[in-house]
Amino acid sequence: MELTGEAPALAVSVAEYRRATGFIELDAEADALIESYLIAAQQVVEAGTNRMMGRRSVRLSFEARPGLLRWWFPCAPVAEITGVKLIQGGGETVLALPDLGLRMLQDEPQILFPVGAVPAGGPAVIEVEAVVGADVADARLKQAIIMIVKDWREANIAIDQTEYTRASFGCRALMKQTRYRRPDVSEAI
Repeated sequence: MELTGEAPALAVSVAEYRRATGFIELDAEADALIESYLIAAQQVVEAGTNRMMGRRSVRLSFEARPGLLRWWFPCAPVAEITGVKLIQGGGETVLALPDLGLRMLQDEPQILFPVGAVPAGGPAVIEVEAVVGADVADARLKQAIIMIVKDWREANIAIDQTEYTRASFGCRALMKQTRYRRPDVSEAI
């Protein structure tokens, strides 16, 4: 998944973090440190749950076999599909969005392809341009971010010290409750 637009805003602001933890140290340097922790923690939670917080434009590519009928997105939710193209044998074919079936974009996002969308002959790649992520982050995911940052701050670590970045049991439980797992990668005839 390649980000093609701007990175999304933080799901948890520095002010929200301060209110949730009672952290009252007010200075620009502390706020910058908290913000860097929040950015890193949001990435940890998104990677751990496959649920994107905040809208962003992305490009996804996958190898397509002839007879492809259905493809599941690797993350949820999907707000909008902006383009789909087939790349085969040096040529590109734009697949018309009205011809594609889009299903369950919030919970189990998938694209249904018409029969024959991927013709036989040679390897093919499909590129999907989409807007993914929720406008409002799930409260459990926001709490997981807060817990991670609180743990990191209490351990007084730098973000690049990976031996301390393991999430706590409570945080992992919150993430597990909201984890998206696609049922299959693709379905063919």
